[in-house]
Formats: sequence, structure tokens, C-alpha cells
Amino acid sequence: MVKRLDLLKELLNSYDYNTIYRLRKILNIGDDTVLLVKFAIDSNNFDFKDANMKIKKIQTKLPEKIEKNINDLIKGDPNAVFNELICSLYFQIVKQEYIDFSGRVYRFCESVFKYIFAVNEFGTVNFYSEQMDKRFLLKILKEKYDIRNNNIIFAVSNFFKNSVKYQSVINNLNNDKMKGLIELRHNSIVGHGFFSVDYEKIVDVYAAPEKVLKDFERILEGIGIVLFTKKYKIINELIVKGEEDEIKRCSQR
Repeated sequence: MVKRLDLLKELLNSYDYNTIYRLRKILNIGDDTVLLVKFAIDSNNFDFKDANMKIKKIQTKLPEKIEKNINDLIKGDPNAVFNELICSLYFQIVKQEYIDFSGRVYRFCESVFKYIFAVNEFGTVNFYSEQMDKRFLLKILKEKYDIRNNNIIFAVSNFFKNSVKYQSVINNLNNDKMKGLIELRHNSIVGHGFFSVDYEKIVDVYAAPEKVLKDFERILEGIGIVLFTKKYKIINELIVKGEEDEIKRCSQR
């Protein structure tokens, strides 16, 4: 039992929920643990409705932060969605999946530009509405503001060029380091080519991936996003505690 718990902890430290789910019978983990693991898998795949169905079946009382988070994700709340993207970026760093990391970097940059323009235009934003649809926003930029660039990053940068609003954020996402990082994505299989993306290449054009993540967190705070990056740490702690309690119960029988 102890060895199985050690293996479970090691897999959790790597956020390798898929392997835990595949080994659930070998690990002899309880029903609530299986549901929590599947909840983590669904959440990381941005399948929030299915994730919500999993936690509704869990017998263990969950922290209010987790329940609020999943409800906010289903609603398309910008705070929740951006935080989920940050967690996803962190997973790629831990797993050393740097091509996928570069893809999420590009998605982050594009999403920030769409978001700041949408907030300026509409006030409040739902991530799942047309307010965050690139074609819809480009149409507004073209027809209302005569900005005709089909690249949303460049178009929004042009929109704010004569304003001090968001300039720090725009400059940080448009600097040479970020352009180099995005170029790695463009040349990879998640972009338009077949070149590799590894730790050394990221360090060479920007810095350590962990530094990229910290910079992204500061950018989110700069546009008013409230950070909640401990979601999966809380989930992991719930899983470990549940299995430790189960081991104690078995030893007392």
C-alpha cells in the first residue's frame, strides 16, 4: 500500500493524471480519487461540463474555491479561463512538452490581445461568446476603426498605439523575446513546420520556461485578472489525503 501511495504521489507531482487513470485498478485507488483524477483530466482538456459532472458525484466535500472555479469556467469567466491556461502552460513545463508549451504561448498572446480589445469595446467579456471570436473582432476593427490588418495581435496593437492604456502589456507581448518564442511555435508541428522546440531553444530566444510563465502571470495581473494557480495543487492534496485515509481505515480492520 505504501509503495502504491508513493507511486501515486510521484505521478501527481508530474501532473500525470492520465497514467493514474489507466493504472487506477493496479493502484487500488478509491472511487472519489478516480473521479478527482478524471475531473483533472477533463479540466485540463477544457471539457468543463464533463469535469463538473465528475465532481458532482464525489462524496468528499470539496473546497469552495474548486466548486466556484469550475462554475466560472463553464460560464466563460475570463479570470477562470486565463488561469486554466496558465495551469496548462505549467503542466507542459513539468512534462517537458515544449512544442505544446510553445503552442499555448501563442494562444496566450492572442487571447490577451483579443481580451483587452473586447473589454475596451464591451466592458464585460464572456470567453465563449462572439466577443472573443477573432473574426468578429477583426470585423469591428475594420468597419468601425478602419484597421484592416488580419492579424489580431497587430490589429489590436495598432488600435491602442496612440493610447497609454495597456501599453506595458502590449510592449511585453510584442518585444523581440516574445517574437522569438512565437517564431519557435510557427516553425513547429503546431504551427507551420516540423522543427523541434526544446528547453535550450526557449532559453536562447527568451529565458527559462518558468520565467516565461512568471512574466505571463504579471501580464494577467496588469490587465486585471485575479490569479488562482493552485487549483491542481489543491486537487492533488485532496487525492493524497483521501488515499492516506483509506490506508488507515484498511490497517484498522
